[in-house]
Amino acid sequence: MPELSRNCKRRAVPDNVTDPKGLGRQGKAQTREPGDLPDTIEFRGRGLPPEWLVREPRVRARRHFVASLAYSRARHAVTKQIETDERRAVLLIAKSAFAAAPHADMARLVGVMAERRPDAVVRYAFTEQGTPSLRDALLALVGEGCSHVSIVPLVLPMEPSFQIWLEKVIRRWRSEDDRPWPDMAITTQIAASSVMAALLADLVASAKPIDPAVDQKLLAEGSLVPDQKRRALVCQGGPCNGAGADAIWCHLRNEQQRLKLRTTGDGTMTAKSTCLGPCNLAPVVQVFPEGTYYGGVTEAAIDRIITEHLLGGTVVEDFAYHPTGRKQRLRPPQIPSFPNP
Repeated sequence: MPELSRNCKRRAVPDNVTDPKGLGRQGKAQTREPGDLPDTIEFRGRGLPPEWLVREPRVRARRHFVASLAYSRARHAVTKQIETDERRAVLLIAKSAFAAAPHADMARLVGVMAERRPDAVVRYAFTEQGTPSLRDALLALVGEGCSHVSIVPLVLPMEPSFQIWLEKVIRRWRSEDDRPWPDMAITTQIAASSVMAALLADLVASAKPIDPAVDQKLLAEGSLVPDQKRRALVCQGGPCNGAGADAIWCHLRNEQQRLKLRTTGDGTMTAKSTCLGPCNLAPVVQVFPEGTYYGGVTEAAIDRIITEHLLGGTVVEDFAYHPTGRKQRLRPPQIPSFPNP
């Protein structure tokens, strides 16, 4: 709030001037002594430039107050706009989460980070299975107009290929989106943290003993053999991992859960596999019982494979590669556009 200073030049006032309001502090009519009424008021507004520092007659002081209030509001609006333009985000990522407890752990870590970084939007996401997926979380931050996103991989140990495919898949998502994207950064791996020694000591101190007794109930339980006629394998070979196979796996698994693919149609089981062979077509997915190879697979390709092949029984030729006895190169991808949220 602006401050008013009344320590300024005085004007002589005739003796025994009656209080205009007629009442003083004691509730009685009082008179003012010479020098009690200031002739000028020095007005100071916080954050104002030098030209706004004035000494004016009392009758004009309110004008300056109103003008400076407008200035302060305009300055606040500019500051707020700058804060919007510089909106930062921190995205904590883990590989997967199936149950509610891991999601609760991630939410707790988000709260811890939010206390340390009150200036940033803090979210979490998963790279292999779980919601929100990394892709969905990033697209949401893009839609919110964030200018900087710091990605924190909560992965230990972190293979060198993890960061490689992470950077590659983010570049692909960015090229497929016509909206402006924030500046992206990836933090160093957890093992390199300067507080790792203290963290390990704290974990050792929290160790709990294991009950050696065997749970007989678990031994007596049986398992249901699923009635599923289709298999979708996602290659996890080196070239496919480098091309972002984990992101494809994450999208496939989340769609499997959302669409109930295990029990819908012929029933589909999804699984990771070792190298499927055509490395130069990475990332590769193979669908059985036909044994169809799909190359250069993206999230959009997975959506079509689910709808047209797994549920509809028709091979998606735009992404399919059939055995020809000759080497095949990856065809140019079809680039989709993301709808604006």
